[in-house]
Amino acid sequence: MILLLNAGTVAVQAEPKSDDEVTKVIEQTLQDIKGALKEIKSQFPQLSNMDYAANITRNSSGEEGSILFEYTKGFSPGSSYIPQGAASISVEVKYPAALEDVRAREQEGKLFMLDNGNACVYWKSVKADDSEQGQAFKNKVEEIVVLKLMSMQIQLK
Repeated sequence: MILLLNAGTVAVQAEPKSDDEVTKVIEQTLQDIKGALKEIKSQFPQLSNMDYAANITRNSSGEEGSILFEYTKGFSPGSSYIPQGAASISVEVKYPAALEDVRAREQEGKLFMLDNGNACVYWKSVKADDSEQGQAFKNKVEEIVVLKLMSMQIQLK
């Protein structure tokens, strides 16, 4: 007797992640972003303060379930002028989230559903001066942030 199994028809359904597991994935994602930025700091003077000026905080916006990565160097919030070499990076993730969380802010957020029935939203911002070097910095940081957030979405689905 020969038993044939078609691997394409066998699917393993993973258990939905608990709230604690989701939070751990989010925190790890923000740590991974911070670590990846530290790895490229020798290429970009905007990241020279990464070792002591990058912070990850919970509920910094006053919203329960919000976790924020933030790094600023030589940047004056509220000012339209961005000096050369200045930078501002923020990535905030809120879980659980609702569509109202996205609509409540001017900044565009990305909302996605998890297998556990809850939603998660994130906002990201990368600012630097408009020089060629500043543009290269923004492009590289955006690439890192987007890849880490995509990986987070995959882990959470």
